[in-house]
Amino acid sequence: MSVLDFPRIHFSGICSLHEPTGNNNFSGNIDLTKNQIYDEKGRLIDFNTNPEEFYKYFTSIGDRFDTDGKLSKEGNFNPTAGRDYEGNSRVLWDAKVTSYQLSPQETITQGVLIGESVSLWGHYNEYLQTSFNQPKVVKLDPTDASTRQIFGGQFTVGERLTDISSGYYINGNINQVQHARWNKTMHYKDLPEHWNNDEIGRAAVYQFVISEKDIIELDEQSNATCTHLFKEILKNKQEAQGIVVQFTLCNASNPVAPDTPAFYSLYGTIGIWNPSTEMATYPAGRVFVPNYKNLQNQWCKNLGMLSAKIKKDHVSLNAIIGFPFSKRSLHAINGPLHEVGVVCIEENLNLFSKGLDKPIIKLTKESFSTPDFLVSCGVLDIPICNEFTDEEWHHIEQNDLYFAVESSQGTSDLVLMEQSIIIQADQASIYLEIPSEKNNLFFDESIEIRSFKRGKPCSIEEIQIVQQYNPFFHPFNNSDFLLDTIKKASISVATEDDHTIFSDQIVFSTDIDGKATITLRGISSGSLRVFFIHNDQEKEKISNLLKKDDFEAYTIESLQSIYPDSNMLHAVVMNDDWHLFNKDPGSMSFDFMYKEVLSFYELLFPFMNREVFSLANKPKTKTYARLSWQMCDPMNKSKSYYMPPTRDLSYPKALLFKEFLTHVSAIGYVPKKETR
Repeated sequence: MSVLDFPRIHFSGICSLHEPTGNNNFSGNIDLTKNQIYDEKGRLIDFNTNPEEFYKYFTSIGDRFDTDGKLSKEGNFNPTAGRDYEGNSRVLWDAKVTSYQLSPQETITQGVLIGESVSLWGHYNEYLQTSFNQPKVVKLDPTDASTRQIFGGQFTVGERLTDISSGYYINGNINQVQHARWNKTMHYKDLPEHWNNDEIGRAAVYQFVISEKDIIELDEQSNATCTHLFKEILKNKQEAQGIVVQFTLCNASNPVAPDTPAFYSLYGTIGIWNPSTEMATYPAGRVFVPNYKNLQNQWCKNLGMLSAKIKKDHVSLNAIIGFPFSKRSLHAINGPLHEVGVVCIEENLNLFSKGLDKPIIKLTKESFSTPDFLVSCGVLDIPICNEFTDEEWHHIEQNDLYFAVESSQGTSDLVLMEQSIIIQADQASIYLEIPSEKNNLFFDESIEIRSFKRGKPCSIEEIQIVQQYNPFFHPFNNSDFLLDTIKKASISVATEDDHTIFSDQIVFSTDIDGKATITLRGISSGSLRVFFIHNDQEKEKISNLLKKDDFEAYTIESLQSIYPDSNMLHAVVMNDDWHLFNKDPGSMSFDFMYKEVLSFYELLFPFMNREVFSLANKPKTKTYARLSWQMCDPMNKSKSYYMPPTRDLSYPKALLFKEFLTHVSAIGYVPKKETR
């Protein structure tokens, strides 16, 4: 059960991301391992600098670009500050149900449920006693767009009647962070040159589940056939244990004014969740990756990942970002979004199983309809085009699949191939603290690893962990910076069999259900990828990748050319701030707290200086001491309202902040600071 099964509900609309961009380190003047900022001459920025003066300086660094994305001395944009320097991380959906399906024969686009609102909310805030807040977006690694994650706390289908707890077709709580999956960089053919094309051309898939115990409301007092069927399946089928929601964000609007949100096309599908065969945050099915080595077929560079489920009479494809759009308008038309061309199927596409000559399905240019593709949000049901014996069906189940186009010479041209082994974690982006052996404080993170073979849970033996640190996390354009002298980001890992022995290189296996638990421990600050290698061929690929120049090797293009993002996770090891541990709160001045805790964030995130949360504002610090701590409490790091938005405030700094704010509340005033 998944979005590849029935029933399904499809929705689409617009998503705005007010994602802050000041910490993207485009100009290489930020040390994200130490929370330090350098000016253009390589000098450290004094944290006593007036924030407003710094904002003016920061937005003047480097080249400037106009609203057409072209280099211009009079342009309003500079990549150093990014398109949305003053972004506050807020996410807003404006989406409606477009269709639903009860079987592969019919897509229903009229009647009850069609046109109903689909909303993603933030988490319930105990201090404010409200759920009426927006989800948040932030990259785990601000220099790597593939680490984008969305923090949503509640999902609803239907109009709100009285309060957020009633009056919906579907209403439930979310307990996972939504990670960007199947990251794709070129979703449009022939995209015009633009300084922000990395975002404009990007597409990614996100997924979350509402477990059965977290469903607040389902099909109450309605006559919607589809949601009623959802309810019946959850009630009567033991394997059905929740609702899965998948959505994609693509077609980011060109920036037209600095510090304004980006608008994205939003497409999504709702289905039934079976946790025994499907992950919570990674799409189900047999996964396919583009054959980027097929240099003769230029179409391949615009293809993306997709998944499939083979059935006796049809194949269900989850192809929402699998195929590119033929074009994209230069400017937004009739609203904030850009018009796109047709979904591009350049050649007749056949699905084969290795060792069988007969195609399983045919996807022809003539039969492919872009409107149908979009109304079903890229989830397609294609009829089986040949008859197969039981032996052949068994062969299809046991052998890899591939998509190929027929050339004019009648030969097959492989464009998409099955990634038969998937090794993933629902918690795919991880923040790790550096431990303090001196204080006997450790912050190990245990995560469950899932392994699948051709779409089904399967034991995989001798999985090796390999790490790749991110050099872009450092001030690489500083004249004093030397790559050879830095301490590279690293973690150590322990297995479930012996969780007391940590090593930077371990080998583990998943059990018969395709599950294992590993424990991660931060060693050195920074950002890194953690690969799960399961055979010699993959080991050689990663070895060749790591032999490249460190910066070239960490680009998404270098990675995707040899290794799809299906078998890895990302980690950020937070700063080593243990020198701030056990400080006497009574001896802390306002200056000390501002410099040591939040000044870095308020310089790179102007909204923190201008909204409620700001240590630079003494009256607000006194008035909102409890709220400020609640938003910074490490226990709330997975909540949408957590601050700072990067979620990388280390434990020593968070504890220092708590003690200071507790002291403020107790004495009734903010300790004096020097005039700035």
